[in-house]
Amino acid sequence: MDTKKALAILKKHQAWRRGAKRATQQCALEVGEALDVAIDHLSNDHKRRKRAPNITDVDAIINAG
Repeated sequence: MDTKKALAILKKHQAWRRGAKRATQQCALEVGEALDVAIDHLSNDHKRRKRAPNITDVDAIINAG
């Protein structure tokens, strides 16, 4: 499942959870798969950000010289 489909499923699920009149309950298996994709995506994004240099550090280095 790609992130676009996972996001769509999770949005529909959240609308249903919050009682939206037109929302229908999503398949539990699909919601679980969508959660796995979202968790993986967020974990990888967090790891990427942690490894990336902080822009304020780069600015300080540039401005110090």
